[in-house]
This record gives sequence, structure tokens and C-alpha cells, in this order.
Amino acid sequence: MAEAETAILRLTEEYLRRHPGEAARELESLPAHDVARLMEGSPTVGTAVFERLTPQLAAHVLSEMEAEAAARMVRALDPGRAAPLLAWLDEGVRESLLGTQ
Repeated sequence: MAEAETAILRLTEEYLRRHPGEAARELESLPAHDVARLMEGSPTVGTAVFERLTPQLAAHVLSEMEAEAAARMVRALDPGRAAPLLAWLDEGVRESLLGTQ
């Protein structure tokens, strides 16, 4: 079973890496919690996909992610793409993610 899970993870990461826009469109139909688990499990390719999510969904995903993973994601984002999604977050969450609290 572990081999199958590893193969699925590798295939998923390759799809995310090669087709971030298409992957983001597919993820738009999933619950934020599920997208958050995927982003946490694929940090090396997750940023390119994450940047292509709608700001509203991206903000919900950040709120579902573990705090450290969410902070790493925000730091990795292009500032121009991060700003709109940060605007969707409550002030306290935003300050926590930016390390200003």
C-alpha cells in the first residue's frame, strides 16, 4: 500500500508542477480543507498552484493550513499575488502570518 501512495504522491506533484493553472482550476471545486492538506503535502510545487487560486479560496486554504505551513506559503508567494488574498483574512490572522503580531 505504501508503494501505491508514494506513486500517487509523485504523480500528483508532477501534475501540479507541470500544470499549475489547470490544477488550480480543478482545486477550486474542492473544500478548502482538502486543498490545504494537498498544499501542505506538496510544499515544493504548491506555491505555483496556490498563486493561481482565487484570492478568496486561497485565504480560506491558508486558514485551514497548519500555522507554520501557512506562514511559509505566504513568504514564498509573489507579493503582488499575496496582497489580494491577505486582504480576505481577518486582521489577526494576517498579522500572525506576516509575523507582525
